[in-house]
Amino acid sequence: MRSNGVLAKEVRILEKQDKSQWVFSSRNNEELAERYAQWAKDYDTELERDLGWRGPRHTAELFAKYMPRGARVLDAGAGTD
Repeated sequence: MRSNGVLAKEVRILEKQDKSQWVFSSRNNEELAERYAQWAKDYDTELERDLGWRGPRHTAELFAKYMPRGARVLDAGAGTD
């Protein structure tokens, strides 16, 4: 595993690059996992800000509108939280 200093330097470089390309260019599974973990901190915010992603908010609004109060819901989705 690389040091936090090396990873922090990559993140600073990354701020000027496309993060998906940075992740997809990983050389091995360990590097891939490190890069996804680093991106996870900002992933949801960046999707909303950069791509206008409103999926979670829209889903919550639909649940509030159509589901009975107190309903139990299983969230089986994958995410970064």
